[in-house]
Amino acid sequence: IDQAQLPIEPRERIDNFIEAIWTGEGRRIIRSDIWRVAGYTEATQFERYQRNKNGSAGAKERFNRILNLTPKEFLERLDRLK
Repeated sequence: IDQAQLPIEPRERIDNFIEAIWTGEGRRIIRSDIWRVAGYTEATQFERYQRNKNGSAGAKERFNRILNLTPKEFLERLDRLK
């Protein structure tokens, strides 16, 4: 099996997103920033998404939408929460 054709696991995708913001924008974010920008007040759905187990379809869609943002778009949304 060609590893390049395997889908990226959610946890790896999240790690890549955090790294992209650090390298692209020079700002550190943490995982709670992602679920807060997605509109959640607690981490449960994010943890399920990250583990790729028992997550709702709506949560999966919401987190995928957030992870598809550019670093700049994400940081703008994050800054609006503060």
